Amino acid sequence: MKQSGGKYFIVVILAISVAATLMGHVNADAQWEAEWQKVLEAAKKEGKVLVYAQSFASALRKQVPIFKKRFGIDLDVTTGSGSDISRKLLAEKTAGMNLVDVVNAGGDPMFVVKQLGVTEPMDNKR
Repeated sequence: MKQSGGKYFIVVILAISVAATLMGHVNADAQWEAEWQKVLEAAKKEGKVLVYAQSFASALRKQVPIFKKRFGIDLDVTTGSGSDISRKLLAEKTAGMNLVDVVNAGGDPMFVVKQLGVTEPMDNKR
């Protein structure tokens, strides 16, 4: 008798654990969705997302009409070398401007940009 009671207890604990995990997952998904909607609304008000890209320029440019169709937001893509992009970011920072939304670049110039405080961390809200 004790064994079946013990097994029942374990099954109940497992069921509660799974339910709690699923509720947490659903809650996290709901939070993520709400945050994503806020980002989309802000981007729509701004009218465009400004992207500086070092790599994948042609592939990224092909995504512009797809992004516009899916989200109703324009992508403005500026391409260049890592050094070009870092100089542009530094000039904007010096002028007190924060224009770019997304930077796709790397290498030593971007480490310098990061050290100077031009970039901000992208938090994983999920």
